[in-house]
Amino acid sequence: MDRRMRRTRTQLLQALISLLDTKPLNGITVTELTKIADVNRATFYAHYKDVYELFDELKTECCLMFRELIIRHAEEIQHDDTIGVTRELFEYFDANEQIFTLLTKNGDATLYGDIITTLQDALAETVLPIKCGLHSPNRRTVNRNDHLEMMLFVYQFDFIVGGLVSLLQRWFTNGRKESVDTMAALANNYIQRIGTEAFDRGRSLLEANRAKTGTQAA
Repeated sequence: MDRRMRRTRTQLLQALISLLDTKPLNGITVTELTKIADVNRATFYAHYKDVYELFDELKTECCLMFRELIIRHAEEIQHDDTIGVTRELFEYFDANEQIFTLLTKNGDATLYGDIITTLQDALAETVLPIKCGLHSPNRRTVNRNDHLEMMLFVYQFDFIVGGLVSLLQRWFTNGRKESVDTMAALANNYIQRIGTEAFDRGRSLLEANRAKTGTQAA
Protein backbone atom coordinates (compact mmCIF):
# COMPACT_ATOMS: atom_id res chain seq x y z
CA MET A 1 0.00 0.00 0.00
CA ASP A 2 1.50 3.35 -1.04
CA ARG A 3 1.65 6.45 1.15
CA ARG A 4 -1.36 8.11 -0.48
CA MET A 5 -3.56 5.06 0.03
CA ARG A 6 -2.44 4.75 3.66
CA ARG A 7 -3.27 8.40 4.26
CA THR A 8 -6.75 8.01 2.74
CA ARG A 9 -7.39 4.88 4.77
CA THR A 10 -6.25 6.59 7.98
CA GLN A 11 -8.46 9.62 7.30
CA LEU A 12 -11.50 7.40 6.76
CA LEU A 13 -10.85 5.34 9.89
CA GLN A 14 -10.37 8.46 12.00
CA ALA A 15 -13.57 9.96 10.60
CA LEU A 16 -15.46 6.76 11.40
CA ILE A 17 -14.16 6.71 14.98
CA SER A 18 -15.15 10.36 15.38
CA LEU A 19 -18.69 9.72 14.13
CA LEU A 20 -19.09 6.61 16.29
CA ASP A 21 -18.48 8.85 19.28
CA THR A 22 -21.88 10.46 18.69
CA LYS A 23 -24.03 7.97 16.78
CA PRO A 24 -24.45 4.23 16.13
CA LEU A 25 -22.88 2.54 13.13
CA ASN A 26 -26.20 2.09 11.30
CA GLY A 27 -26.76 5.85 11.49
CA ILE A 28 -23.57 6.79 9.63
CA THR A 29 -23.73 7.56 5.91
CA VAL A 30 -20.95 7.51 3.33
CA THR A 31 -21.69 11.16 2.56
CA GLU A 32 -21.02 12.45 6.08
CA LEU A 33 -18.09 10.08 6.51
CA THR A 34 -16.32 11.31 3.38
CA LYS A 35 -17.08 14.93 4.25
CA ILE A 36 -15.36 14.62 7.64
CA ALA A 37 -12.47 12.64 6.14
CA ASP A 38 -12.14 15.17 3.30
CA VAL A 39 -12.27 12.33 0.78
CA ASN A 40 -14.63 12.14 -2.19
CA ARG A 41 -17.21 9.37 -2.50
CA ALA A 42 -15.52 7.82 -5.53
CA THR A 43 -12.32 7.39 -3.53
CA PHE A 44 -14.25 5.78 -0.68
CA TYR A 45 -15.92 3.25 -2.98
CA ALA A 46 -12.56 2.48 -4.57
CA HIS A 47 -11.50 1.08 -1.19
CA TYR A 48 -14.70 -0.08 0.54
CA LYS A 49 -18.09 -1.46 -0.39
CA ASP A 50 -19.87 0.39 2.42
CA VAL A 51 -19.45 1.79 5.93
CA TYR A 52 -19.74 -1.69 7.42
CA GLU A 53 -16.72 -2.91 5.49
CA LEU A 54 -14.72 0.04 6.81
CA PHE A 55 -15.86 -0.83 10.32
CA ASP A 56 -14.74 -4.43 9.79
CA GLU A 57 -11.27 -3.10 8.99
CA LEU A 58 -11.34 -1.07 12.20
CA LYS A 59 -12.25 -4.22 14.15
CA THR A 60 -9.41 -6.13 12.52
CA GLU A 61 -6.91 -3.41 13.41
CA CYS A 62 -8.09 -3.22 17.03
CA CYS A 63 -7.96 -6.99 17.46
CA LEU A 64 -4.47 -7.15 15.95
CA MET A 65 -3.25 -4.39 18.26
CA PHE A 66 -4.54 -6.13 21.39
CA ARG A 67 -3.20 -9.49 20.26
CA GLU A 68 0.26 -7.99 19.76
CA LEU A 69 -0.02 -6.39 23.22
CA ILE A 70 -0.47 -9.81 24.85
CA ILE A 71 2.30 -11.40 22.79
CA ARG A 72 4.75 -8.60 23.67
CA HIS A 73 4.15 -9.19 27.37
CA ALA A 74 3.61 -12.96 27.26
CA GLU A 75 6.80 -13.88 29.09
CA GLU A 76 6.07 -11.37 31.86
CA ILE A 77 2.51 -12.69 32.23
CA GLN A 78 3.87 -16.23 32.41
CA HIS A 79 5.89 -15.09 35.44
CA ASP A 80 2.78 -13.51 37.02
CA ASP A 81 4.11 -10.01 36.22
CA THR A 82 1.28 -7.93 34.76
CA ILE A 83 2.52 -4.38 35.41
CA GLY A 84 3.91 -4.01 31.88
CA VAL A 85 0.75 -5.06 30.09
CA THR A 86 -1.51 -2.96 32.34
CA ARG A 87 0.71 0.12 31.92
CA GLU A 88 0.68 -0.20 28.14
CA LEU A 89 -3.09 -0.70 28.20
CA PHE A 90 -3.64 2.53 30.16
CA GLU A 91 -1.10 4.37 27.98
CA TYR A 92 -2.95 3.28 24.84
CA PHE A 93 -6.40 4.37 26.04
CA ASP A 94 -5.00 7.59 27.51
CA ALA A 95 -3.82 8.46 23.99
CA ASN A 96 -6.90 6.98 22.25
CA GLU A 97 -9.91 7.98 24.34
CA GLN A 98 -12.28 7.69 21.38
CA ILE A 99 -11.37 4.02 20.92
CA PHE A 100 -12.28 3.32 24.54
CA THR A 101 -15.56 5.20 24.12
CA LEU A 102 -16.22 3.15 21.01
CA LEU A 103 -15.66 -0.10 22.91
CA THR A 104 -18.00 0.83 25.74
CA LYS A 105 -20.60 3.08 24.15
CA ASN A 106 -21.54 3.17 20.46
CA GLY A 107 -20.53 1.16 17.44
CA ASP A 108 -21.12 -2.53 17.05
CA ALA A 109 -21.29 -4.78 20.12
CA THR A 110 -19.27 -7.37 18.22
CA LEU A 111 -16.18 -5.12 18.40
CA TYR A 112 -15.94 -5.56 22.16
CA GLY A 113 -16.72 -9.27 21.84
CA ASP A 114 -14.14 -9.78 19.10
CA ILE A 115 -11.44 -8.06 21.15
CA ILE A 116 -12.26 -10.17 24.22
CA THR A 117 -12.07 -13.34 22.11
CA THR A 118 -8.76 -12.16 20.63
CA LEU A 119 -7.31 -11.59 24.10
CA GLN A 120 -8.51 -14.99 25.30
CA ASP A 121 -7.01 -16.73 22.27
CA ALA A 122 -3.70 -14.89 22.62
CA LEU A 123 -3.47 -15.80 26.30
CA ALA A 124 -4.36 -19.42 25.54
CA GLU A 125 -1.59 -19.58 22.93
CA THR A 126 1.14 -17.81 24.90
CA VAL A 127 0.43 -18.48 28.57
CA LEU A 128 -1.51 -21.73 28.94
CA PRO A 129 1.03 -23.98 27.15
CA ILE A 130 3.67 -23.30 29.83
CA LYS A 131 4.34 -26.55 31.66
CA CYS A 132 4.31 -26.80 35.42
CA GLY A 133 7.81 -26.44 36.84
CA LEU A 134 9.30 -24.60 33.87
CA HIS A 135 10.03 -21.45 35.86
CA SER A 136 9.30 -22.51 39.42
CA PRO A 137 8.92 -25.90 41.12
CA ASN A 138 5.65 -24.70 42.66
CA ARG A 139 4.31 -23.07 39.52
CA ARG A 140 0.57 -23.55 38.92
CA THR A 141 -0.59 -23.58 35.30
CA VAL A 142 -3.78 -24.48 33.49
CA ASN A 143 -4.24 -27.91 31.95
CA ARG A 144 -5.75 -27.20 28.53
CA ASN A 145 -7.13 -30.73 28.34
CA ASP A 146 -9.05 -30.31 31.58
CA HIS A 147 -12.54 -28.95 30.89
CA LEU A 148 -12.97 -27.72 34.46
CA GLU A 149 -9.69 -25.80 34.45
CA MET A 150 -10.38 -24.22 31.07
CA MET A 151 -13.80 -23.11 32.28
CA LEU A 152 -12.18 -21.57 35.36
CA PHE A 153 -9.64 -19.82 33.14
CA VAL A 154 -12.46 -18.20 31.16
CA TYR A 155 -14.35 -17.20 34.32
CA GLN A 156 -11.25 -15.67 35.88
CA PHE A 157 -10.29 -13.94 32.63
CA ASP A 158 -13.78 -12.44 32.24
CA PHE A 159 -13.69 -11.21 35.85
CA ILE A 160 -10.31 -9.51 35.35
CA VAL A 161 -11.29 -7.92 32.02
CA GLY A 162 -14.58 -6.68 33.49
CA GLY A 163 -12.67 -5.11 36.37
CA LEU A 164 -10.16 -3.45 34.04
CA VAL A 165 -12.92 -1.99 31.87
CA SER A 166 -14.72 -0.64 34.96
CA LEU A 167 -11.46 0.82 36.29
CA LEU A 168 -10.81 2.55 32.96
CA GLN A 169 -14.37 3.89 32.85
CA ARG A 170 -14.07 5.30 36.37
CA TRP A 171 -10.71 6.85 35.50
CA PHE A 172 -12.17 8.61 32.46
CA THR A 173 -15.27 9.69 34.40
CA ASN A 174 -13.05 11.24 37.09
CA GLY A 175 -11.13 13.22 34.48
CA ARG A 176 -7.99 11.04 34.52
CA LYS A 177 -6.63 12.81 37.60
CA GLU A 178 -4.36 9.89 38.48
CA SER A 179 -1.29 9.21 36.36
CA VAL A 180 -1.04 6.29 33.96
CA ASP A 181 1.62 4.71 36.19
CA THR A 182 -0.62 5.00 39.25
CA MET A 183 -3.59 3.41 37.48
CA ALA A 184 -1.42 0.64 36.05
CA ALA A 185 -0.06 -0.08 39.53
CA LEU A 186 -3.61 -0.18 40.96
CA ALA A 187 -4.78 -2.53 38.23
CA ASN A 188 -1.73 -4.74 38.68
CA ASN A 189 -2.34 -4.87 42.44
CA TYR A 190 -5.92 -6.06 41.94
CA ILE A 191 -4.93 -8.63 39.30
CA GLN A 192 -2.25 -10.05 41.57
CA ARG A 193 -4.94 -10.73 44.17
CA ILE A 194 -6.69 -12.94 41.63
CA GLY A 195 -3.82 -15.33 41.06
CA THR A 196 -3.10 -19.01 41.41
CA GLU A 197 -4.51 -19.32 44.94
CA ALA A 198 -7.84 -17.91 43.78
CA PHE A 199 -7.74 -20.30 40.82
CA ASP A 200 -7.19 -23.31 43.07
CA ARG A 201 -9.96 -22.20 45.43
CA GLY A 202 -12.25 -21.79 42.43
CA ARG A 203 -11.50 -25.32 41.28
CA SER A 204 -12.28 -26.66 44.75
CA LEU A 205 -15.60 -24.80 44.75
CA LEU A 206 -16.58 -26.18 41.35
CA GLU A 207 -15.54 -29.70 42.29
CA ALA A 208 -17.58 -29.48 45.49
CA ASN A 209 -20.58 -28.22 43.52
CA ARG A 210 -20.29 -31.06 41.02
CA ALA A 211 -19.96 -33.62 43.79
CA LYS A 212 -23.09 -32.19 45.39
CA THR A 213 -25.14 -32.08 42.19
CA GLY A 214 -23.71 -35.26 40.70
CA THR A 215 -22.58 -33.57 37.46
CA GLN A 216 -19.41 -34.62 35.67
CA ALA A 217 -16.77 -32.65 33.79
CA ALA A 218 -17.13 -32.85 30.01
